[in-house]
Amino acid sequence: MMAKQMVSADAARGVEQIKFPKRKQKGMKRVKQENELIKNHLSPLPQQGQTSSVVTCIESSQPQEALHAKQCTEPINLSTKKRSHKRNGQEKIFHWSGTNQKMSDSHMENLMFAAVDRIIHSLEDIAHNRASQIPVKILSRLITQLDRRMKAAVMDFILEDIKKRHHLAFAWIFQEYSVYLNQYPLGSLQDYEECLISLLLGLQAKPDHKDKFFSRLVLEAPVVTDGVLEVIKRCCEDETTAYLGMSTFRDLIFSRPARRFQYLHVLLDLCCGEKVMVRRQAVMFVKMMHEKDHLQEYIEKFALNYLQLLVLPVAPSVLFVADEDIEVAAPWTEETVKQCLSLYLALLPQNHKLIHELACVYASAVSDVQYIVLHILQQPIREMGLNSPEISLLMENCPKGAETLVKHCLYILSNKGFYSSRRSKRMCSNRHQGRDKVKLPIHEDQTKLISYQPAYTTKQ
Repeated sequence: MMAKQMVSADAARGVEQIKFPKRKQKGMKRVKQENELIKNHLSPLPQQGQTSSVVTCIESSQPQEALHAKQCTEPINLSTKKRSHKRNGQEKIFHWSGTNQKMSDSHMENLMFAAVDRIIHSLEDIAHNRASQIPVKILSRLITQLDRRMKAAVMDFILEDIKKRHHLAFAWIFQEYSVYLNQYPLGSLQDYEECLISLLLGLQAKPDHKDKFFSRLVLEAPVVTDGVLEVIKRCCEDETTAYLGMSTFRDLIFSRPARRFQYLHVLLDLCCGEKVMVRRQAVMFVKMMHEKDHLQEYIEKFALNYLQLLVLPVAPSVLFVADEDIEVAAPWTEETVKQCLSLYLALLPQNHKLIHELACVYASAVSDVQYIVLHILQQPIREMGLNSPEISLLMENCPKGAETLVKHCLYILSNKGFYSSRRSKRMCSNRHQGRDKVKLPIHEDQTKLISYQPAYTTKQ
């Protein structure tokens, strides 16, 4: 009822459209034709999905018709000026000549260096993330195509924090080796070797080696070249990093059987080196590996070769000269004798049969060497113990000239405790048969030995 009253009073919305429907349609038809000709001068149409209201405010249609007539008569000016991009109040004009201008080599190198630096630092967060291996692989592939200066920058970046960036280091090594395989047989391992050696030298200089990245890098490398082997050997010769290098060689011996004897030979050479601490460390590692059956023969043969050097009248040059072609004559000293005997005496408690070869070499050596051998023989003989059957066998078959050695062995054992009754009876039977040429030392507490040999022992 209210709506009807408002319409009758011309106060409702939309009354104007109801009164003049034909004039409105004529005006809309005219606007539609103008829309096809001049699109930029009309207001935008409503978007799809929107509906326009047919109800408008009450206003006169005469001004609207005048507006449409004015829009039709207004000329259209098409501007041919280019739009200018203003920045900070200044126009920035694009110059095509600047894009093809030739840059100097130094400028290009600096730009490339800055780009690589941004890339490696942007990947710092994902370089240690195993779940994101694709960016690391792409970056490592990019590094293989850089020059040495940029590779050095990447190397410094990795060594700054090897714990977080070691995945990038391993990926880089494998990419260098992959490049070599793609160019095989014309390819070279020089870039691969330089990369691996640089990483090893950087890790060797680190004060803390508890992370064992040095050994991991060598063990997981596709190939251990001669240059890499030389780096590990120099690491062993340094007293501060000797354990790190020797433990790496030990792992290589057990993990790479194809070249195990080559790695083992390097450790055996260190057992006969000049540095005392390095020699002791190497002997400790070789003793551990001597327990393996497939390595015992090779180790004992090497130790025997150095033992037989003691029969020479002078010390050979191999003990103190790296070049084998240089012959240098020098008298035997305690240090050079220890270089030849350290490994052999360390193996003696593990294989008592080696005592017989030692007695034969002792009998043929010069007097200076014999004196030094007796001086350093105490510890291995004590470790062999009183009940060693090989010592008893040596007493029965004592080589000519080695009587003093056998007597000294018995003297060392007598200081440790009583002789066993079996050995004492054997010595008595040897004396009766005239085969025992060794006079035994007697001490105050050796009553049991005296009871077995009342007539064949003398005091010294």
